[in-house]
Amino acid sequence: MKSVSVQCVRSESDPQCAEVVSVHAKIDRQTEAFQRTTNIRCPDGCGACCHSPHVEASVIDVLPLAAELVERGLTESVIDRIHERERRGDSSCVLFHADPADPKQGRCSMYARRPAVCRLFGFAGRLDADGHPQYSGCRIHREVMPAAVAAARRAVRERRIPLPLFSRLAGEVNAIASDSLGRPQPINRALREALQRTALRRRYLAEVDPDDPGSGGHDDNNDRQPPSPHMPPEVAA
Repeated sequence: MKSVSVQCVRSESDPQCAEVVSVHAKIDRQTEAFQRTTNIRCPDGCGACCHSPHVEASVIDVLPLAAELVERGLTESVIDRIHERERRGDSSCVLFHADPADPKQGRCSMYARRPAVCRLFGFAGRLDADGHPQYSGCRIHREVMPAAVAAARRAVRERRIPLPLFSRLAGEVNAIASDSLGRPQPINRALREALQRTALRRRYLAEVDPDDPGSGGHDDNNDRQPPSPHMPPEVAA
């Protein structure tokens, strides 16, 4: 994730992006440790969760993803694809490339930049009403490797292994933004807003920063401030 980290950490960039990258790395460490301990893995090519029309993420959570797409010059094409899916009534993630022979098989085209929900799903759990950790695994895990899931459930219940928790880790990402940017919404809607905000900020910085390699001009008004990441794109423009 080095390229996005550098992109986010630049002083004129949105500083919250770097915070999100840091929490994503924390999530990866915890879920990878859980996988090593339990031997629970996603089957090769499985995209059952990615194909779901109910995946949600916050704008703040997809900021590193948006930064990468903007950097690659893919802003308009991804937004166009989101609009096309909306016209068809398809709310599954626009970045999942399904296998034509089986829509539940495929791959994520931006796997390294995926948001917290994608990193946690299948390898995290929750606390029950009494505060005890509970792990269930995803439906595919329960079907393909029932013994491993059952063993993991027992180990978690007996507190022999640590369990990544959805509410704590996804909540840590969303808490980076103190406003609506941290509110979960359909993933394509969140991605579109993050792309619009990131592209707007990049265009502004290219205009006012003569040292920016992507700058197309020079602006002597050094007192101008970049659009706030919390301001709606249409207002900031």
